[in-house]
Amino acid sequence: MNELTIITNQSPGVATLENFDELKSYLEERLNAYRNVVYTENSVDMAKSDKKVLSKLKKTLDERRKEIKKIYMAPYLDAEAKIKELMAMVDEPLELISEFVADYDLKIKNAKRTEIRAYYTQHAKALGEFADTLFEAEGFYDPKWDNKSTTPKMWQESVNAKIAASATDISTIQAAGGTTTT
Repeated sequence: MNELTIITNQSPGVATLENFDELKSYLEERLNAYRNVVYTENSVDMAKSDKKVLSKLKKTLDERRKEIKKIYMAPYLDAEAKIKELMAMVDEPLELISEFVADYDLKIKNAKRTEIRAYYTQHAKALGEFADTLFEAEGFYDPKWDNKSTTPKMWQESVNAKIAASATDISTIQAAGGTTTT
C-alpha cells in the first residue's frame, strides 16, 4: 500500500470579543448594585424581578457564546465528519483481519493448553484420583503459560512444582487421618 498523505488547509481559528473590556466594565458597574442588596420578605417581588433580569442577561450571553462556538467549530466538524467517513471505510477490512488474528491466537492458545494438559496428565500420576480436579481448579493453570514468551521449559517447571506441592499436601492430609474428596 502506498503511503497515505492527508492534505488539509487549516489555520488557527480566530474568535475575538472585540468589546470585552467595555462589556466587563459595564457589567461590573451594573452588577455591583445587586451585590449589596439585602432582600427581605417585603421585597420578594423585587428579588424575583432582579433574578429574572439577571437570568435573562446570562441567557443572552450564553446564547451568543453558543453562536460563536457553532461558527468557530463548523470547519472542524466538517473535517471531522469526512475523516470519520474515511475511518469507517478502514473498519470493515480491519474487523475481518482482527477476527482472523483473534481466531488464530485462540487456536494457538488452545493448542498450547492441550500440550500442557497432555504433559500434566503424563506427570500427575502421583495425584491419583485428584489429578483431573487439580488441573481444572481455578488457581492451577497460569495464563502466563499461554504467552509466546513462556518457553516449554518454564511452564513444565511450574507444572512440576505445582504437582509436587499438591502431592505433598494430599499426602500430608491423608497421613494426618484427614480425608480428601473430589
